[in-house]
Amino acid sequence: ELPATQRHNVILLWIARTFLEAWRAGHFEGGAGFENQILDKIHVCRAQYGAIGDELSGRMPLAYAHIVQVLVDVVLWMYPLMAVA
Repeated sequence: ELPATQRHNVILLWIARTFLEAWRAGHFEGGAGFENQILDKIHVCRAQYGAIGDELSGRMPLAYAHIVQVLVDVVLWMYPLMAVA
């Protein structure tokens, strides 16, 4: 039994295997460059799947968090002066 986080790899391996079998059987025309391009696209899909978790976790760049913190600090320090004026 595969963990839920690895089930997508089974589908990608099935796609790669099916493509290679069909290519070797002559269902696709093209040379070794064609095979490399298809396998590269499968690897890109796998890499993109790995990035989905980062997107869903809502991570933000450190520079953005830092500038927001600086802006909040400035507002909090300036508020007493603005309230008196």
